[in-house]
Amino acid sequence: MTPAHPDEGRKTNLHSAWSQLFFRGLASAGVTDVVCCPGSRSTPLALAAEGEPGLRVTSVVDERSAAFFALGQARTTGRPTVVIATSGTAGAHFYPAVIEASEAGLPLILLTADRPWELQHAGASQTIDQRKLFGDHVRLALDLGVPERSALSSVQRIAAHAVTASAHPRPGPVHVNAQFRKPLEPVLTDGPEPWAGELESLLERGAPSVVTGSFRAPDEAIHRLSERLRAASRPILVLGPAQQTSVATAPGRLGRAVASIARAYGAAVLAESTSDARYGRELAPHVVASFNTVLAAGAFHESPPDLVIEVSGPPIAGAYEAFVSSVKRPYRVILSDHAFPDPSASADELVVCDACDALERLAALGGSPPKRTSAFATALPALGRRVDEVAAELTREWSEAGALRTLVASMPASSILAVGNSLPIRDLDAFGGGRDDALTVQHQRGAAGIDGLIAGAAGARSVASRDTAVALVLGDVAALHDVGGFALLAEVDAPLVVMVIENGGGRIFEELPLGKSLDARPAFEKLFLTRPPAFIAGTAEAFGVRYARVDTLSALRDVLSKALTTPSATVIECAVPAEDGRERRAKLLEAAREIVKGWAR
Repeated sequence: MTPAHPDEGRKTNLHSAWSQLFFRGLASAGVTDVVCCPGSRSTPLALAAEGEPGLRVTSVVDERSAAFFALGQARTTGRPTVVIATSGTAGAHFYPAVIEASEAGLPLILLTADRPWELQHAGASQTIDQRKLFGDHVRLALDLGVPERSALSSVQRIAAHAVTASAHPRPGPVHVNAQFRKPLEPVLTDGPEPWAGELESLLERGAPSVVTGSFRAPDEAIHRLSERLRAASRPILVLGPAQQTSVATAPGRLGRAVASIARAYGAAVLAESTSDARYGRELAPHVVASFNTVLAAGAFHESPPDLVIEVSGPPIAGAYEAFVSSVKRPYRVILSDHAFPDPSASADELVVCDACDALERLAALGGSPPKRTSAFATALPALGRRVDEVAAELTREWSEAGALRTLVASMPASSILAVGNSLPIRDLDAFGGGRDDALTVQHQRGAAGIDGLIAGAAGARSVASRDTAVALVLGDVAALHDVGGFALLAEVDAPLVVMVIENGGGRIFEELPLGKSLDARPAFEKLFLTRPPAFIAGTAEAFGVRYARVDTLSALRDVLSKALTTPSATVIECAVPAEDGRERRAKLLEAAREIVKGWAR
């Protein structure tokens, strides 16, 4: 029988309309990716996300992995990814990724479904207080409340507010809590709902557009810094971990600005690998390779810089931290989009600004032709190159340093290399070498944890262009922390390499005083080294992920040459000598000290 009304038999309810409006608002505000974890209370949200044109929805079972997957997407696109969880403890599994997003300045929208107010504090199943669930780790906490017809017009405004707050003034996570009553699924109606016309009108209108400004440094601050640079005889630019949203939206911009400053003012550059200004032919003459080793060897004892301009935040280099904390520290200026990235409490001036913009304006004030390059600005990078030659020799043999340098050299141009914390990031700076072409280095330097690295790399892979190779290098303990991430590797359909350094546990602790105490060795091995069981091969097999175990550099090169062009994920277990890394770092430092002695004379 033909329905009496064209809308008769439509499946809908106010929850569906509410959720449709929210996701239409997110999409019109610039969101393109949604990660959805299964659950009952989040049913209206999941169906609305899947039904919204222009949104790419990925289903991930585990909330912890889902949040890091979303974080990997945000690092790569520079846009907020939305991650959905049902009610109860589900959203709490987002917490590690929320903290990383907050500290790293990455946009993320956490959408938690909740039970209505009348079920709160009443012993209802799967019900907790989800308001302000993430405390001060989010930029903003919004409540969608229980759907009401009178508030339909406000839903897209709230979506736009969430997107804006996740990106401005400093990118970070935003929490949106949405309450729903049963029935959660769309229900069959006899005719059009009374609000159907309003819904169509609101969906067509979309979210309000939002225009935001940037942190542009005042002209007087730029001119003052230009004068300091002109007056300095030994200036250096120090580049810590880059703001990943800037790298995603304007790759290479920071490096070009830094190279211009170095030329214009005769400055040397200390650039951490995660800075987005470590690699490239233009930067090579100015960058001090293995700079933490160079500083640890005493390069600044006799001829310290007289001006330091630090961009974004301090590098991980312990020798640099010791230098800026010393009584002989030079005048130090920090350019950062947020205050206060100064753990040593040694900064003389902080300019809260868009650092790339400030450096570009500084370069323009440098004039042409550039200032005469000082002997310091020429000699310091040359010193770094000599130390890197030693590093290259030390990586010709099978070792964790050799495996890492081989991976860096094997990556195609414009690839993405994700690097884990603890030893991998330090070894990348010490032994990774340079490149004449671009390499984007992704990191979790916000809170510097080892959580969710595999899931994050899978997220980056999901939104990177298919012709971009993606690789992750991490330690065996970090891999054990993210076993759930292997499930995401099984879904990968473009080149992704996960290189696990199997060196028998948490070797970073050997660099600490406890690890150097022979008396404490049994307790050290039990409580800190924590050698993982042999799990990598079995885990890869269980999830159906390509796997290879290598123990020579030639075997690693062969596997990489295939894995970096194969449209799937490949886990490569690098079985390296357990004690070798510590010994090789000591050899590099010893050689650097001899080189620095000759330079000082």
